[in-house]
Amino acid sequence: MDFYEDLRDRVEQLPGVEQAGVIDEMPLNGDYGTVFVHTYGRSGPKSESDGIETIVRSASVNYFETIGIPLKSGRTFTTADRPDSTKVALINETLAARLFGQSNPLGKRMVMLLNRTVFEVVGVVADVAQRDLDTPIRPTMYTTLVQDPSRSSNLVIKTPLDVEAIAGAVRAQVQGLDPELPVYGVRTLDEMLNLTSSVVTRRLVLYLVGAFSIVGALMAGVGLYGLMSFVVAQRAREIGIRIALCAKHSAVQWLVLNHAIRMTALGLVIGITLAIASGRLIQSVVFGVAPSSPPILITVTVIIGLITCAACYAPVCRALRMDPVAVLRHD
Repeated sequence: MDFYEDLRDRVEQLPGVEQAGVIDEMPLNGDYGTVFVHTYGRSGPKSESDGIETIVRSASVNYFETIGIPLKSGRTFTTADRPDSTKVALINETLAARLFGQSNPLGKRMVMLLNRTVFEVVGVVADVAQRDLDTPIRPTMYTTLVQDPSRSSNLVIKTPLDVEAIAGAVRAQVQGLDPELPVYGVRTLDEMLNLTSSVVTRRLVLYLVGAFSIVGALMAGVGLYGLMSFVVAQRAREIGIRIALCAKHSAVQWLVLNHAIRMTALGLVIGITLAIASGRLIQSVVFGVAPSSPPILITVTVIIGLITCAACYAPVCRALRMDPVAVLRHD
């Protein structure tokens, strides 16, 4: 306990470090380490399993501020929480709702059935995914590092500095306290998030969908190019007559593009309708993205429009360069 308190104080004094905290297990690292709890004062449960199964984590001062977990009510841990003072705990919103219902949990007490330890609830913090993003949020309580120390802990640092730069400074501070102790597993929160099974699976699915989408778009462009080339060849006599009668280039272009634009518009209507209809499936793969979002629909429309223009460019140029005398003589 003294080691981690001293290390946290030293790291917070490093240049570029805004805040530092300690937690025994990081979020998204697993939902193990559970106990059963119930409210203090009611008739005790017959067995441990009669209580509420709760994940328990041991955190230091400034941990919640450092990692960015919002405080919903009450307070977080302070230096006034000492080993010989009243045992305090913070609980997440899920545990607060299950343990105390609609009543205010601040100042109330709860019992850990494992060792009959009584904790006073001093704050409620936001729910945090402990295992991965797909697992439902579980009840979680946080005890203080000084009152309930853990045998293993993680140092959390809030800093704008490069990871390697701050890691070297932290290693120097650790070696000053214990030269035999290694510092390992240095990574950012984004890296931790990207290593979770839910994100890895979604990323693989998105890569596959993206690859198939690119192939599909290229095939659509090639198909449209072939179709427009066929249309130009089929209407060569009509185009030759129009050019012979001094038709404007814009009229000839519209004659060729009209067919492509109608097909593209019909395809966009069908595709966007199917995308909106499959919204639940898309939202299960991509976090925070709705298929009916106007920016997405506008982007898709622009991309398809560019593919259409690229596919029609060569057939349109061929139609404009057509020699009416050669076409009519051939006909």
